[in-house]
Amino acid sequence: MLDVSQGTYVELTASESDRLPTWAGDGRSVVFVRREQSNYAIYSIDIVTKKERLLVSTLGPFPPAIAWSLDSTTIAYPSSSDTGLDLLQ
Repeated sequence: MLDVSQGTYVELTASESDRLPTWAGDGRSVVFVRREQSNYAIYSIDIVTKKERLLVSTLGPFPPAIAWSLDSTTIAYPSSSDTGLDLLQ
């Protein structure tokens, strides 16, 4: 992330296996995919506190695409459910 006031880049996450960051519409958090052993997991991180939170684990061997709802209350990601899509609220 670019800190515009300082003109420097700031690392949000600590793992080199973090991928596919997706900003919430309200700009307060980012969700991302992290490789954990042979599976992927979805995490969120608060931009101000830098606190990470595990949302979903063991998503399989391929990184999922992630999408926020416009109001930043729901995250959609592909799954093996009947609809092929799961939601996190």
